[in-house]
Amino acid sequence: MITLAIVLVAAVILMINQIGSTSEGDLVVEVRIDGEIVDEFSLHEDIRKEYLSEFGYNLLVIEDSEVYIEDADCLTRSCIESGHRHKSGEAIVCLPNRFTIEIIGGEGGDIDAISQ
Repeated sequence: MITLAIVLVAAVILMINQIGSTSEGDLVVEVRIDGEIVDEFSLHEDIRKEYLSEFGYNLLVIEDSEVYIEDADCLTRSCIESGHRHKSGEAIVCLPNRFTIEIIGGEGGDIDAISQ
């Protein structure tokens, strides 16, 4: 009986934690070139924008509350291969082009119950 009560309490705590950590409230996509913020967008608006700087070219896409780089002229193309991001604290970096995307805001991302 005590074991069942402990399991139920743990399940309730985990559910409350998940509800808090998955809040997508006001997530913002911060775009930087060479360390300087050049744009900020809501993660919940659909955007398709090209960036051309002295360092290179990147095509940023935000759709369905996810952000990714669709195209870039860097040799490694690891920024394209890093895929879609949608959680607070996640980032995509194109080192050769000095281009960085970071999702900020919300409830602090996915923090587990132990670290809280």
